[in-house]
Amino acid sequence: MSQRIEMTAIIGAKPGKENELEEELKALEAKTLEEKGCIEFRIFKDRDSNNKFILWEIFEDSEAMKDHMEKDYTLRYFSNNLVLSTDVIKHTKI
Repeated sequence: MSQRIEMTAIIGAKPGKENELEEELKALEAKTLEEKGCIEFRIFKDRDSNNKFILWEIFEDSEAMKDHMEKDYTLRYFSNNLVLSTDVIKHTKI
């Protein structure tokens, strides 16, 4: 069984904060992709909803994910008060 950590998150922006959240997500993506344990970290925008974003992320293992969650830019994202909701799906490739 793979030790990879794979998730997809559906992120809803607070009303009026869509553009600001998009910029924050782009910055988070750029920095996260430079992390040693990051395999994939991509942000997409829902074509049918201006306030929904999709985050697809894969890390080598739980240690790489833990390291990511402790980065100053990740902590900043979680404290930015731009997100209305986040639904996370943990998955494994079959």
